[in-house]
Amino acid sequence: SIVVLPMVNLSGDSSQEYFADGMTEALTANLAQIGSLRVVSRTSAMHFKGSPESLREIARKLGVEAAVEGSVVREGDRVRITAQLVDARADRHLWAETYDRQIGDALLVQSELAEAIAHAVAAKIAPAERRRLLHRQALDPEAQEAYLRARFFWNQRPIEGYDKCIRYYEQAIAKEPGYAPAYAGLAAANAAFFNPAPRRERVARAKAAVSKALELDPENGEALAVRAVVEFFYDWDFASADRDFQASLAVDPNNPQTLHWLAITLAARGQGDAAIAAAERGLALDPLSPQQNAGTAWIYELAHRYDAGLPLCRRALELDPRYALASNI
Repeated sequence: SIVVLPMVNLSGDSSQEYFADGMTEALTANLAQIGSLRVVSRTSAMHFKGSPESLREIARKLGVEAAVEGSVVREGDRVRITAQLVDARADRHLWAETYDRQIGDALLVQSELAEAIAHAVAAKIAPAERRRLLHRQALDPEAQEAYLRARFFWNQRPIEGYDKCIRYYEQAIAKEPGYAPAYAGLAAANAAFFNPAPRRERVARAKAAVSKALELDPENGEALAVRAVVEFFYDWDFASADRDFQASLAVDPNNPQTLHWLAITLAARGQGDAAIAAAERGLALDPLSPQQNAGTAWIYELAHRYDAGLPLCRRALELDPRYALASNI
């Protein structure tokens, strides 16, 4: 079990925080594809950005054995990424490396890092997982910049941020029309339940984007999950949604958002035990997320397990007092 702690921006420019956060998310996402690891999500890891807490205490709160710490320095058209792997229980250094690359190769470095870290902890990597890690695509620097800014606004999730998120994804696609993750992100932003755009228009855009993403990369986990959401909630095609959720989790087993969506669909069909199992698995991967705590509480409520759900509602409100779902449950 492992967490990638927020990478430190050492560029001397606070406007580059989004870039360091993007490198944190990219490394987390690459490690999360390795099924033999339990990888805590970016959402929970970001709670410790700039935290004075000891690594051992952070590891205890997240329930992990190891942690990755790192830094990012961006200078002109170069980027230097330093990472070290630490046994968080014993506070023992296990591995470290520095990568100095062209700025357009920054996301490629995260695949190399993930493979090196998996090797350092002797994690078993299945042949298909290794193939996906090695499937790297160099990006136009402007496309990478737009993509990372889109991810930044997606992770903020304010209602007013959807337009910015979508605009940056579209800019990334204009520069790199063959980049599947940008289409997958664009599909997710359009399919999001709280996107204020007219439903029919945004669902049509989501379907078009997810179709293009899967044409470019049939194993894109985010695109498969978004297609499952569209199939279930908008098309009522439950069988296809099931297949796509399972396909998504086969390539991205540590994705709490996918597990959250899956749990809701299972609960909606009265499959209480399976819904609880999916929700609990998502919560274990993202223990400091208000969404995961409140969402799991709601699954418990539907199963009439109020004693299990109430503490999670309280936890969600501790994490975010404005999180309305937790109050409503």
